[in-house]
Amino acid sequence: MDYMSHTVDAAQALLAGTAAFPSRVTIKASAMPLLVSQARRLYRALSHAWRHHRELYDSFEAETRCTARFTALARRYCLLAEEQLVIRS
Repeated sequence: MDYMSHTVDAAQALLAGTAAFPSRVTIKASAMPLLVSQARRLYRALSHAWRHHRELYDSFEAETRCTARFTALARRYCLLAEEQLVIRS
């Protein structure tokens, strides 16, 4: 739980910070590896919930579509390779 909380906090700090995003419409190319790393970590948290806490995951996903939306984002911007996308709902 601590790892997941830390991961979400780190992703939020990265996305809200001006180091990676000097404005709301631009991203520094040097920030891309950080985004890929954060995407991998966030997806790992989702896949853990899917694998080990399926009932809770299914309820959350039905309400929020978080994984579906995150997967679409990851595919669109090539943040994760297809073989890393293991969640099958």
